[in-house]
Amino acid sequence: MYYRLQMTGVQFAAPDLFQTTIIEDVNLSVDFDVVLSLPPMTSPYANDHKIQTLYLQGPRDASFLDVTKGLSWLKVTNKVDPNGESLKLEFCFYSDSSLAGTYSMLLKLTNKYGVRDFHFNIMIEPSTKPDPPPPAITISVIPLAALSNLGPPNFVDSFETMILLTIGESKTLQLPSIEDPDGDSFIISVDKCLAFFCTQSSSGFTFKNLDTRVTTTFTVKVTLKDLNEFPKFSVTSISITLQAPATSAAANNALSSQSNTSSGSAQQISNNSSQQSGGSSGDSSNESADLQVQISVKKEKCKLNIKSVDRQGRVTLRIYQCSKASEIVQMLTKKDLEATVINKGRVNFDLIGDVDIIQMILNLNGMAVSNSQELDMIRVKVVRDILYEDAYSQVTLSGKAYSDALIPPILSASQQQTLEKMQQAQQKVGLAMLPISFALSFIMSFFIQFIFSLLNDLSALMLLSLLPIYSPGLAQPIQSTLLGLIQLDLLQTDKWLPQVLFPDEVDDGPLNECFGMGGYSSQQSLLNAGSSFLYLGLIGCGFAMLGILSAGACHRAHS
Repeated sequence: MYYRLQMTGVQFAAPDLFQTTIIEDVNLSVDFDVVLSLPPMTSPYANDHKIQTLYLQGPRDASFLDVTKGLSWLKVTNKVDPNGESLKLEFCFYSDSSLAGTYSMLLKLTNKYGVRDFHFNIMIEPSTKPDPPPPAITISVIPLAALSNLGPPNFVDSFETMILLTIGESKTLQLPSIEDPDGDSFIISVDKCLAFFCTQSSSGFTFKNLDTRVTTTFTVKVTLKDLNEFPKFSVTSISITLQAPATSAAANNALSSQSNTSSGSAQQISNNSSQQSGGSSGDSSNESADLQVQISVKKEKCKLNIKSVDRQGRVTLRIYQCSKASEIVQMLTKKDLEATVINKGRVNFDLIGDVDIIQMILNLNGMAVSNSQELDMIRVKVVRDILYEDAYSQVTLSGKAYSDALIPPILSASQQQTLEKMQQAQQKVGLAMLPISFALSFIMSFFIQFIFSLLNDLSALMLLSLLPIYSPGLAQPIQSTLLGLIQLDLLQTDKWLPQVLFPDEVDDGPLNECFGMGGYSSQQSLLNAGSSFLYLGLIGCGFAMLGILSAGACHRAHS
């Protein structure tokens, strides 16, 4: 018995175009933008790493160039087709006839089994649009009548154009007569003659300095314009300086000498202004100017900082590094601020402002905040620029200012009520225990010594308040209250001792949130010691008095 074994193999091939054996040639024109799609590429094998590449050879190219990434006038993109992936060609010629010609195109299909090529041509015709007409040339014709206007009207004589007035001083300025070189009629217009320092009459002006706190210079402009078909005008500026009482004598002398010098050459200034100011009335806008006020405006930028966040949901903000912080606080509204719990969303709030301090009362509406060992952070941001201006300063709170702070575990409404009752009871118990403690210190000294001996055993409990373990609910406030009672902190030192020891310290606060929740609300060790510091001082004074009295008794006995 014989067996014959026959082995049959599979012949692999390069990818092909779907139902396409040849790509037809294409005729285009540079006057039209065209979008073409090539037939999709197909292959019977999966994961054969097939790709398609497009090459182009122009009329002036020596070889084929890879244009798969596109040209300035040809954009090539991949297009997903139900039968495979194809190339999309977008032609944008912009009517550029320099692109006209015949281009040889080569589409190369490649996979790991082979390569297949497809050749086709693209014929691009030049533009058939007519050339744009040459730009029009505009020739301005000046009427002969315009050349007959020899010049604007001017003052015949010179007059004083720089005037210095002290407090309570006034001065009358008589304007000289006016002539026009063509004999035309004319009109007189006055700009910037403000009523608080200037009064105009038919013959001139009256300037006065009633009450000026800052030395200020104003410019009054007198314009003479003829009533001609093609009018011309001249402008004369009168500078009036209202001097404040604080101005130094040296500045007065310098300004007076400047005034005298300028009055001597006023005719030359008037003539120059007349020669330079000719033209149509449309040019008068170049001669207008605002008041020249010599006031030094101080510009400041305020900063925003979160001073504290308590367990009742109150965020205390502070505006600082500017002199008008209280004015900025008064201008702030709820629409100007935005409060966001990071990674959780925005929260509503109520706003209370006082001097440079702002207090936000958060309305969490059931949002879970800092309810684990990782505390959440709140960001308070200014949503628009807040600007305060007066005569001497310009203060801005930027719309990009913000500040972040950690949020301690927030107490619920019932827990807040319980805590308030505990604090009230603590104050009453503290006041009641103050005389009792002094009586016990004298009557039951051995019992007091026993209590102090127990304090050594409570050192571990005291250290627990410094560990970053956030107890839920009222556990941590109760622990802080018990530590205050154990340490005999009964003298209410947090109400008056900081103002006695550190009167200039404004921004005192806990070292961090852990110390603050543990009862150490200050960065000063003496304030954190509280009543213990006073007890040590009293004991030290007692020993000192005992030493002084003993020394005095020994001295008298020796005498």
